[in-house]
Amino acid sequence: MEELYGEALQIDARLAGLMKNATPENHVSTTKDWSFLAQRFFGENWFLVGESGGFADPILSAGLSITQGAAREAAFTIIEQEIGKLDPMWLKNEYQKLQVNRVTTHMRFADYWYSANAQFQRSAGIHIQNS
Repeated sequence: MEELYGEALQIDARLAGLMKNATPENHVSTTKDWSFLAQRFFGENWFLVGESGGFADPILSAGLSITQGAAREAAFTIIEQEIGKLDPMWLKNEYQKLQVNRVTTHMRFADYWYSANAQFQRSAGIHIQNS
C-alpha cells in the first residue's frame, strides 16, 4: 500500500511538487468501510452536527444535507432549552435520536446502493466511534 500511495502521489505533478519536502508521519493505512457513528451527539454546552457525529458515505454525498438538518435541529433544541418548558435532557436525547436515525438511514441506503451496483463494494456494518 505504501508503494502504491507513493506512486499515486508522483503521477500528479502538482501533488508531487506539494509533497516534495514532506516527511511521512506514519505508515499508510487503509480501510474498507469509512462510515462511523459517534456514541454521543451532545454534552455539557456542545452538540455534534453533521459529519462530526456520523459519516455515511463520500460517494453518495449526503454530507451537506445531513449537516443542514442537524444544525437546524441543534438550533431548535437550544432555543427550546432557553424557553425552559421542556426537560433539557429529553430535548438532547431527542436530538441524538434524530441524528442517529438520519446517519444510519443513509448508511443503509449506501449499503443498498453498493449491493445493487456491481462496480462497487462496501463492507456492511456501522462503526461506533468513541467520542
